Amino acid sequence: MNFLKRFFVQRRLRQTLQNKKRRFAPLFSEAKQIGILFNAENQAIEKPLAAFIRQLEKEGKSVSSLTYFDSERQAAFQFPYEVFTGSDIDWLGNIKSEKANKFMEKKFDYLFCFSAQPTAVTDLLLANSEAKCRIGLYQEGREDFYELMLIPDKGAKEEQMIPLALEYTKNICQN
Repeated sequence: MNFLKRFFVQRRLRQTLQNKKRRFAPLFSEAKQIGILFNAENQAIEKPLAAFIRQLEKEGKSVSSLTYFDSERQAAFQFPYEVFTGSDIDWLGNIKSEKANKFMEKKFDYLFCFSAQPTAVTDLLLANSEAKCRIGLYQEGREDFYELMLIPDKGAKEEQMIPLALEYTKNICQN
């Protein structure tokens, strides 16, 4: 993404973060809609993420997945997901992708973000999301983006955190 677009995305992000939404963690057993925002650049997450999605679906959850690329391309993951790219963002930092906007507007009970390298675009999506509870990997200074942050063990990779995310969420948000 070029400098001008990045500038306006970051500006829009700052404005969005100032308008805090009321969020909460519903009981996991009652959750129906789950969103997953992930980094398709990391091919190592494919198997753990596919297992994560299968487990959620086995528990009766409806799952939607989305990834972002700077330029047009497609990763070959073995589960359904949507893609949006840098060309889906206008010069003023607005996301004009119908897929990304539907994802943002969906009232997920939980939105999991599996991206160890956040971008301004995915941050904008997280900040604007209508999700009740957003869950992601701990990174200092990113507390405004999540209601629950998972702290990986030293040296743990993001793909190792995927199975733990479900376990922690179920234990914290139980009946």
